[in-house]
Amino acid sequence: MKITLTDETKKMKKICTESNILQNWFVNTSPAIFYKTVELFCKVNGHLNTSTTRKWERDHFILTSKNKSIDSTKYRERLTVNGFALQIMNFQYSDLNKEYFCVYGFNKRHSNLTINMANFEMHPVNETVTRTCHVTAGILKVLIQFSLVYPIPRCKALYNEKFLAKSIKIRPHHDGVFYSTNVTIEESIGSMCLKTLKISCTVGSTDFVIMDFSTCSDHTKNCKNFGRRKVFGAKHALEGFQHEW
Repeated sequence: MKITLTDETKKMKKICTESNILQNWFVNTSPAIFYKTVELFCKVNGHLNTSTTRKWERDHFILTSKNKSIDSTKYRERLTVNGFALQIMNFQYSDLNKEYFCVYGFNKRHSNLTINMANFEMHPVNETVTRTCHVTAGILKVLIQFSLVYPIPRCKALYNEKFLAKSIKIRPHHDGVFYSTNVTIEESIGSMCLKTLKISCTVGSTDFVIMDFSTCSDHTKNCKNFGRRKVFGAKHALEGFQHEW
């Protein structure tokens, strides 16, 4: 007995097939760093057909459509063999917690972009970090304050080639989706000369040197001079820190 598909069955089969053409988009940048370029990627099953309508939407606005952008300084499209991406330049907090749509032909996928969707990082810059240091009665006291950072920094201190694992304390507090964090050190050094003090912090996967001090004179002068030292990143020079404090 020969079985034939009815027009309705064929139509339903076509709809089911087309609905599987497009996968949901994901954050394709890791780490995704605020004030840098962050990319969202929409993958198609099979090869991308460049003649098929494709676009990215947000807040009822079309951000990109077939290589055209609503603002080329903010949004760009990137094509691959199996999908298309939205590149968001100078990624800001205002770009977060928004619903983004990727459209391919008659297929549409959407998700709300939250800070938990990827390895987002908000790096410390000069305007968001303060620090103080002083030595009183043989006690070294350091306070570093990050007013805006994500995720919680992991810090370590090296004093005269000795790690201060027990005396360093990190106290984070939620500030919206980000954190404000205090890093404190209280260490008895007696009359020992303050030869070197290096404090480095890791934010997400990125390392920063917050203090790097290597002058030996009297304790009070040493700590006051902290305020005029340059700060550099462990992996690269920090853009926000490349000047005299």
